[in-house]
Amino acid sequence: MPEEIPLFPIPDSACGPLTAAKQSRFLIGYAMLSLIGFALILMPGKALQTFGLGLLLPGLGFLPAITGQGDVMTLMLLVAGLLAFGLSLVIWFATGNVILPCATWLGLALLAMWTAPATGSENVLWLPPVLLTGILCHQTFQTWRLPRKRRALNQALRAYQPDTTAPTPPADALTDADLAALRLLLDRALQPVETFNGFDQLDQFQTAALRYQLNFTSYALSAVQASHLPAFAGYMAEAQSKLKAKQAAPRVWRYWKLENSWGNLDRNGDPFARDNIMYSGFVAAQLLYHQKAVGYPLDADALRMTCISDRGDSYSYTIHEIIETLVAQYARASYGLLPCEPNWVFPLCNAITATAIRAYDAAYGTAHWARIAPAFRQHLEAEFIDPNGRFLPFRSSYTGFAPPAIGGAVLQSFPCLFFNAVFPDIARRQWAAMQIARAGRDWRAVIWPVDVGNYRFTRAAGYTATAAAAQEMGDGAAAHALQDYLARDLPLCLANGIAHRPGASIWAHANDMLARVLRPDSLRNLVTAPLPPQTPYLASAPYPDVLVAKARWQDGGLALSLVPTKPGIEVTLTVAGLAPRTRCRLCAPEPAELLSDTSGEVSFSVTLTERTSLTLTPAKETAQ
Repeated sequence: MPEEIPLFPIPDSACGPLTAAKQSRFLIGYAMLSLIGFALILMPGKALQTFGLGLLLPGLGFLPAITGQGDVMTLMLLVAGLLAFGLSLVIWFATGNVILPCATWLGLALLAMWTAPATGSENVLWLPPVLLTGILCHQTFQTWRLPRKRRALNQALRAYQPDTTAPTPPADALTDADLAALRLLLDRALQPVETFNGFDQLDQFQTAALRYQLNFTSYALSAVQASHLPAFAGYMAEAQSKLKAKQAAPRVWRYWKLENSWGNLDRNGDPFARDNIMYSGFVAAQLLYHQKAVGYPLDADALRMTCISDRGDSYSYTIHEIIETLVAQYARASYGLLPCEPNWVFPLCNAITATAIRAYDAAYGTAHWARIAPAFRQHLEAEFIDPNGRFLPFRSSYTGFAPPAIGGAVLQSFPCLFFNAVFPDIARRQWAAMQIARAGRDWRAVIWPVDVGNYRFTRAAGYTATAAAAQEMGDGAAAHALQDYLARDLPLCLANGIAHRPGASIWAHANDMLARVLRPDSLRNLVTAPLPPQTPYLASAPYPDVLVAKARWQDGGLALSLVPTKPGIEVTLTVAGLAPRTRCRLCAPEPAELLSDTSGEVSFSVTLTERTSLTLTPAKETAQ
C-alpha cells in the first residue's frame, strides 16, 4: 500500500519570516538610496539632479533629456545601459559577481550626469514610488491568495492516486544495452587524469561545468556498483579514482577564487572553506556514494581530496574534514541551507549535500544530520517552496528575492531523487505535486527543451534526470514513458560496442545510466545503510576485453557474469579479499580447484566465447 502523502502547511504570509526580513532590509536600503537621490534632485544644477535620478533606478537619469528634448542619442544610451544592466544581472546569477550590478547602476548614473543637457524634464519622479507600490501590492495579493491556493493543492493531494504499477525488478546482471551505455562513461573516466576528451567543456560557472559531469558520472558508476557490482574493483575502481583526481585539477575548481572574490569580497581560493557546496558538497557525495556502494575497503587516499592551484597553493581535506566543514557551515547558515555560490541558495544543491552528510552518519556512526535537519526542514518548507507548492529554483541570500519556478518539470522532479534519502515525506509530496501540476499533459510539453549539460536545444537532460527521479520514487509508469520519449527524440547510436545519444550531454548520459539501474528507494538505501560488509571481490579484469555484468557475494561464493567484447578471448582474472591459503572451487565452463596466496589473492584464466557465469566458492577451512 502506498505511503501517505503529507499535506502542505498553510503559512500566514507569501514568504517565510527570514525571507520577509531580508526583503524588508533590502527595501529599506533602497529607500535610503532613493532619499539620497531625491535630495540630489532638489539641489541646484542639472548634473546633480540627473545623478540623483540615476540613483533611483538604473538608467533613469537619461529620461529627462529624452522626455524633454527627444534626444535620440540619449535614448540609444538608455537602451544600451538597460541592456548592460540586464547583462550584469545575468552575470551576477551565473557567476556570483555581486559587484557588477552595483557598478553598472552607478556607472549609468555617472554617465547620465556627464551627458546631462542644460534643460530637461523631471516628469519621471513617479517611477520609483510606483515600483515600490507595485511590489507591496504584489506581496499583499500573494499573501491573500496563498491560503486558498494551498487548501486547493492539499485537496488535490488527498485525491491523488500514485502509480501502483509494480516496478521492473532489477535484472540479475547488467544487460548488453546497459554495458554499452556504461562504456561511454567508462571511456571518459579511464582516460589519463589530465585528459578531458569527450567531456563538454563550455564554462566552469554554470550547469555545463566539468565538475558536474565528473560528479554525476561518478554517481552513476556508484549506482551501477551498488546494484550489480558491489564485489568488483578493477576498472570500476580505477575509473572512480581518476574521476576524483580530475575533480582536483585546477581547471575544475579554480573558478571559486573568482567567485569568492567578486561575490564575497574574499580572496581565499580554498574551494571547501566557505559556501561553494556545488563543489564541496557534491564531491563529498561522490566519495561517500563510492565508499558505500562496494564491499571492499578503500584506502585513505580514495577518501581525501587534495587541490593544488597553478601557483602551488594546496587545499587538502579528508572526507571527515569535508563533512566537519560542511556541518560547521550549516550551523551558521541563516537560511538553514547553504549558498552554492555567493548569494544564491539552491534547494537541489543542498539536497545533494544533505545526502553526503546523511551517508557519512550512516557510515561512521555520527549524528550530524540529526542536528542539521530540523532547521533545514523548517526553512525548506517556509522559504523555498512557492504558493503553488513548487520548489523555487534558488533564492538570494542577500536580498531574499527569488525568481519564479522556471525550468519545467525537471526542477520539481529532480530534487526528489535526493530528498528521498533525507526527507522522504517531502519527496513524496513534491513528486505528487509535480504530477498534479502536469495534469496528464504529454511529458514533452513539460520538459524544458534545453539540455543544461551542454546548452543544446534537446530535452535529453530533462528526460533522463526526471526518469532517474521517477525510478527512485517508484513511479514506474513515468520512468518508462520518459525513457520512451528519450529513445524517440534522441535514439541511441552504437559504435564499437559503445552507446551514445548524439547531441546529448555527458550529464544527460550519466543520468540515463542512473535511470537504468535505480529502483524504488535505491539511493535512499545507499545513503542510509551502514557500510556494507567486506567480502572477497574481483580485483582485476582487463578492460575493454571483458565487461563485468555482475559481481556479487551471494550464497557463500563470488558470483560473476562476464561478457567478452571479442568472442574466444582468454582473460586473466584476480580475486582478492580471501583468507590466506584458502582452497577455492571455481564453477565455470572449465571447473578448477584453486588456492589463494598468502595475501588472500588468487588468479586464474578463462576463455570467454559469450556471456558466461561463474562462481568462486572458498572452502570453510584454509590449507595448511
